[in-house]
Amino acid sequence: MDEYFQPPPPVQAPPPPQKANKTLLYLGIGCGTLIFIGLIAGGLFAWYATQKAMEFADNPAYGTLRLAVAANPDLETVDADAATGKITVRDKKTGKVETLTIDSMQDGKLVIAGGDGSKMVFAGGENGQGELVITGKNGEKLVAKGGPGGGSLVVTGQNGEVQAQAQAVGDQIRIDTPAQGDQPAGTVVMGAPGAGGPSLPQWVPPYPGAAPVEGGSVITTSGDQTSGTFSYKSADSPAKALTTYAEALAKAGLAVKTKMETGDGGLLVAASADEKRQVTVTIGKDDAGTVIGLIFTAKP
Repeated sequence: MDEYFQPPPPVQAPPPPQKANKTLLYLGIGCGTLIFIGLIAGGLFAWYATQKAMEFADNPAYGTLRLAVAANPDLETVDADAATGKITVRDKKTGKVETLTIDSMQDGKLVIAGGDGSKMVFAGGENGQGELVITGKNGEKLVAKGGPGGGSLVVTGQNGEVQAQAQAVGDQIRIDTPAQGDQPAGTVVMGAPGAGGPSLPQWVPPYPGAAPVEGGSVITTSGDQTSGTFSYKSADSPAKALTTYAEALAKAGLAVKTKMETGDGGLLVAASADEKRQVTVTIGKDDAGTVIGLIFTAKP
């Protein structure tokens, strides 16, 4: 690693245990925090950030360590074990492999201060609750909270403006980003279909009797455009699924533009007459049966 920072020594309180201190120095939180904030500000971190918020719900300290590793571009995760709270990482520059862990925190709070003014504060709580606050040198801030029922994450800019926020409840995740410059406001909803999660629009026909794949449903809204990705499994053969879906799309008023057949499935592309609505269907096969993937887009 090229740079490390030493947290300033406390005036009255004793320093943290040596083992935890070495671990955090190795992570290089100072420069990593700025990169972490930069990724979020650039709009590239939304999906990953909400997954980390969910991780906080199960194990706040472990979630903190995962965030710290991800914040450093010089580290690559080799293995991660939530049960033991340990993560094995490789330094991309030196090839060195080391196992990282947070063994203890004083008074339930861990504070890492960088020489550039950045700061990372993790506060543990009762019943698995926790809060992580990362502040950049220019006032950028990320606040992640977690508990047994879910988690939340809010990202603000230098002037306190909200750049992104996420909520995770059960297996449902929602991310909201306000309009910024030329970018319109957007929303991403992930999780199991229905019950507040992503749902197929009425103009997209579902496959009869197919079961949704866990974690395979996403709806994205950006301005006035909506798109979505859904995955299903069916007991029907790939050939039957391809034929059945082609008929269902035609019945729904979507003309099939492309139809390709393979030995284990195929591809369908269908669109409305005005080309403002389009559906792409991929059909394949795995050990559990036939897998059906849907991607749709809709414009006003």
